[in-house]
Amino acid sequence: DHRLLPNQITLPGLAVGLTEITRAQWAAFTGEPVPPGEADLPAVVRDPERAAAYCRWLTERTGRRWRLPTKTEHETLLRAARKTLGSPNTLDAWGGERLTPDDAAALREDLEPLALLRPAASSEAVLLPAPGAGPWDPEVAVFDLGGNVAEWVRDGEATKPAGGSAPRAKAEASDRPVPGEPVGLRVLRVEAR
Repeated sequence: DHRLLPNQITLPGLAVGLTEITRAQWAAFTGEPVPPGEADLPAVVRDPERAAAYCRWLTERTGRRWRLPTKTEHETLLRAARKTLGSPNTLDAWGGERLTPDDAAALREDLEPLALLRPAASSEAVLLPAPGAGPWDPEVAVFDLGGNVAEWVRDGEATKPAGGSAPRAKAEASDRPVPGEPVGLRVLRVEAR
């Protein structure tokens, strides 16, 4: 059921969410209604424990193991996608140019961060190396890496936001939160070996 199960691409040993978890998928977990027209927007999850609880719930519902990516896995995806990252939904896209951190802070003062979000998979696809580590395979693509919402990742024992987001300029350090930054989640399904 696409409303419950995230679409995935398969890489060696695990399957990666094609997009962030949508509000419709999150609502299947929370039972909360989704306002009209918002089903395909990424879920905004303010509490990392709720993100982990979603993975446990999805595991129970499907009988397959789901989890948040580690910081290393997330960074690996971003590095692999760097050549084809294009123009993710970041503040630079909204500002029309590559912004400095000072420019971004000034622009952000006049914006509502959640109003900047786009539906999942509405950005251009990012190509990842094919599972065989051979030539690039256009069938292996993900959306919204490096933009739209930051994503919860496991960093040792902690869960932290990582990556770009709509209210963050590319030039801003990714380890410091920006005001109003929305954080969502992309889940991984562990493949049986």
